[in-house]
Amino acid sequence: MDTLDTRQLLEITHDWILKLEEPDVTDETRAQFHAWLKESPQHRDVYDQAITLREAFNDLSSDDFSAANLDPTLAERVTAFTDTLTSYWSSTQVRIATGAAIAAAALFVVALPQFSGRQSPTAPIEAPIIARFETDIGENRSFTLADGTEMTLGAASKARSVYSSDKRIVELLSGSVFVDVERDEARPFSVKSGDLTATALGTSFDVRQASGVHRVSVAEGKVQVSFPLVLNGEASTMATRKQLETGQAIAATDANGFKQVTSVDPTDIGVWRQDQLIYEGATLDEVFADANRYSSAPIIIKDDAEQISSLQLRGVFHGKDIDQLLRTVARIHAIEIDRSDDARIVVRKKVQD
Repeated sequence: MDTLDTRQLLEITHDWILKLEEPDVTDETRAQFHAWLKESPQHRDVYDQAITLREAFNDLSSDDFSAANLDPTLAERVTAFTDTLTSYWSSTQVRIATGAAIAAAALFVVALPQFSGRQSPTAPIEAPIIARFETDIGENRSFTLADGTEMTLGAASKARSVYSSDKRIVELLSGSVFVDVERDEARPFSVKSGDLTATALGTSFDVRQASGVHRVSVAEGKVQVSFPLVLNGEASTMATRKQLETGQAIAATDANGFKQVTSVDPTDIGVWRQDQLIYEGATLDEVFADANRYSSAPIIIKDDAEQISSLQLRGVFHGKDIDQLLRTVARIHAIEIDRSDDARIVVRKKVQD
């Protein structure tokens, strides 16, 4: 591939990035993008590198490069590459760790022959592609990952993706994530939440974590879920595995391991993307952890915290109306909501008359 062809491919990739970032992007546009990715391994390679390298150069300065790496030919290629991608993703949308940025820059130096025609454009990527994602309180946001997988992060959530030549991993650091996985037989897709791992080749499912509870629900397809076997209240080095199909869900805790597989309405899976919170016997500890992703004032349990935390709740609530959720909890259980402090909302056991 000559320089002109490389530039054209980079410009096409840049156009796709801009289209996918439009707030009114359509399903048809996403489908066209996925079809373009599948047309050639080179399309995926360039898209992967465009995402990672542009963010890397945003975070690096000239001091991060040795003089040997800044010869005129290399400098020209770096300039051409970054100029083509000038208006790519802002750092508030995707944050790449400094270490990952340096690794990505090193990868760029190694991969330059690939763009200059001295190496096959389908050569495997040696260094993993790492990206970080984060949402604010009350904010859900969708992202298109390097392989074309559509990922939605729930409110006040954090995740990290690690892509290599043989695997795709999203690590949920906090909150909730829904993935519509782009099928790739050669690279399984996994979501990790603590010690829980949910793996699929191509399907739709969500993973949530709150107060030590990890949940997986399958909207479409099959997902294998693994979690350490808990013996005498402690996690062992052995893992247990469950196979989930469409409309099935499972929860796991560090203290007790897997709970029973349950049936759920597939249309209810991932409804938190529309700020709906559905509970079927979740503990208040878990419910309030979810509510805190929407509430500007943190909800804190005081007095008899252990007893209050274990109380359960069933119902459908809206994340943008935490007051309604709290009023319902206060009606069902013998607790009171104290809002005397503007900086926090205190939940405590109700004083009996």
